[in-house]
Amino acid sequence: MKGIICSNLYATTDERDLTSNTLAVRELVDGAIAEGLEVTAVLRFLPLIVKGGPYWPRKRVLNGLPVYDVPTIGFRFIYSALLTRLVLFLMGFRGRFDFAICHQSFNFIAAKRVLGRRLAKKYLVVHGSDLGKPQLRQCLDAADETFARSHALARRLKDNYDVEPSGIVYSGIDAAEIVDLRSKDISLDQGLVITMACLLIPKKNVQPCLRAFKTLVDNGVHLTVHLHGDGPLKPVIDRDIEQLGLTDVVHQHGFTPRAEVLNAMRASHLFLMPSAPETFGLVYLEAMASGCVVIGHKGWGIDGVVRDGVNGYVVSAPTEAEILSRIQGYLTASDRRSLHQASLKAAEAHTRDKAIANYHRLVAAGH
Repeated sequence: MKGIICSNLYATTDERDLTSNTLAVRELVDGAIAEGLEVTAVLRFLPLIVKGGPYWPRKRVLNGLPVYDVPTIGFRFIYSALLTRLVLFLMGFRGRFDFAICHQSFNFIAAKRVLGRRLAKKYLVVHGSDLGKPQLRQCLDAADETFARSHALARRLKDNYDVEPSGIVYSGIDAAEIVDLRSKDISLDQGLVITMACLLIPKKNVQPCLRAFKTLVDNGVHLTVHLHGDGPLKPVIDRDIEQLGLTDVVHQHGFTPRAEVLNAMRASHLFLMPSAPETFGLVYLEAMASGCVVIGHKGWGIDGVVRDGVNGYVVSAPTEAEILSRIQGYLTASDRRSLHQASLKAAEAHTRDKAIANYHRLVAAGH
């Protein structure tokens, strides 16, 4: 049984930064191959014209695996399958395959149009960016198996499309990064420490967090916040921090290497990112592995791994009141250590090795 991966989320570099989790797909694929999944090539479909200009055909070999950058000849979803097929042929791509694992609807549609009967089975892995796209319905109908990238996405597929995914293709963290809680100071003797790490864009909901911080400080809470990230909202966030009088409370670090973010998490009580929409976000698991209690958004991202009030918190809406309520819930919890212990336990259940084994098992079960 041999197959292919169709995903422009398969990273062509080993580098990973705060702005992208695309390395997660490569880790799943490469790990499953090491476990015995017979993948013979990766096809990275994208429109001919992307933000950076033309998407040129290119073939790489990464750790012995051929990786093809394949421009669809046309515009977005309107393109010539024949010409795109010719590009693949000229790049040296040949063969018929027992399965194709397609991450995102664009790659699924391209695989179906361009490769057609050369694929015995087509598996769709739904990402958060697929939701709301009109093409998703036809992909769900055409897929031999459908998987979701998180529990939250699986619920949305069931509620909005009446499709029950065959499984959850989650990502995992390095087990070596899971801290021993005994080495972490979770007392509040020096005040509450919160880490945020995200792109400064509207869906991350940083501004209502700032207003919640203002209320905490006004109520006498000794608070320190470390905000890691950059983005288009930075000038607005700078202004809000100054106007709210939080310049000595919220420390902005800009774009920060991942190792420094992990160090910040290990010195923090809470990791706060009430982001919506959000597919999953490895940064949540990294925070949990660092001994943080996380606050996310109900129905998105980490919801399904985090249980409100048990091993973390989720807000129903990213409002100042909801965010404030969850932070205060942590501060007044009768046994905060149990929250941290449960958070670490959830991280231990979502290690990279377990995620890879899950990915391999789901795909192998399909064929």
